[in-house]
Amino acid sequence: MKVLGQTMFLTTYPSRELLRAVRSVITSSTTEAELFDALCRYFVQVAGYRLCWVGQAQPDEAKSIQPIAVYGEDLHFLDTSTLTWGEAENGQEPTGIAIRTGTPSFCHNIPECAPLEPWQEAAMTRSYAAALTIPILIDTTPLGAITLYSSRPNEFIHADTQILLALIQDISDGIKRIRYRLAQEQNQTLRKRAMAALQKSLGPRLEDATFAYLANYDQLTGLPNRALFLEFANKKTKHLDTPYSILTLQLDSLATINETYGYPNGDSVLAKIGKRIVNTLRDEDIAARIGGDQFAVIYCDANDEAALSRIANRLIRAITAPISDETNTYTVGVHIGIGYYPDHSNSPERLLELATIARHHARRSKKSSFTIYDARLLP
Repeated sequence: MKVLGQTMFLTTYPSRELLRAVRSVITSSTTEAELFDALCRYFVQVAGYRLCWVGQAQPDEAKSIQPIAVYGEDLHFLDTSTLTWGEAENGQEPTGIAIRTGTPSFCHNIPECAPLEPWQEAAMTRSYAAALTIPILIDTTPLGAITLYSSRPNEFIHADTQILLALIQDISDGIKRIRYRLAQEQNQTLRKRAMAALQKSLGPRLEDATFAYLANYDQLTGLPNRALFLEFANKKTKHLDTPYSILTLQLDSLATINETYGYPNGDSVLAKIGKRIVNTLRDEDIAARIGGDQFAVIYCDANDEAALSRIANRLIRAITAPISDETNTYTVGVHIGIGYYPDHSNSPERLLELATIARHHARRSKKSSFTIYDARLLP
């Protein structure tokens, strides 16, 4: 067996050993940035390659590739600003091909690799002789690619396909584990915030927090459900002599997203919108999911039109901003109805009804909009 720094990458004998080492790097990373930085550092410092860089496929019209991690010799020899994972001429080098096809791509001898012709002289000056690109996949969707440069021609010519596929799967699993953990942490933060509000509102009556959460919180967004939302509003009405407003929000285009992209994508959009609503509000305000595509807000200490117009417009901007994942970009509209205590009603249940009437009026506009309740809106 050759010394690891000089070994032929992923050949019959050392490949399994190298794969085990890479798996250790993957499992010890806690963020995607840390994962990619660690992989690049490992391939250069330990495995002995001259350069390793990670490019992320961008969802823009040019299908550009954005470097997000690099280790080893500088990357300036490769003008990444012109790279694409599209079908254009500058998408025929290993990185573009790997991202586009979702399969490993090779350049066994850079001086003879036509797609790298614009960078051949600079590559040879740095003793780059061969290149291998491994796609980064989430399930079957290319997220980007890891590209390795070696000083040895034909370094990758005997690469074991099965080992490469195992490495691709390991990296994909590592990214999914990281994303799942971060999503759980974000949901836990929302739950803690909601539970703190519940404890403050209900005090000693909350004896079983776990049961209360399951009974009173939406499992997808981590927000209070309709029943708990109204309980919060009733508590505020009975025990605090301060004005507040109820806003009801209904999303547009969610059904289209579900039908076109699938319900898991629709659920992801809903969860992200829930976070956006919470992040738009203040700590004292309360957001809830009260139906499939409906949310509600208790906006504290405000029942004047100027303040309510400001918060409604902030919510519209937050919700209608494009939402992107690895493969798609979604746009959602929203209509908002507003009622306020005590001017419109002393009953939270009735106030929610009046805000819903106002929301139905707002939905007459094709664009995202809001309406503040007025008695003239009643049939």
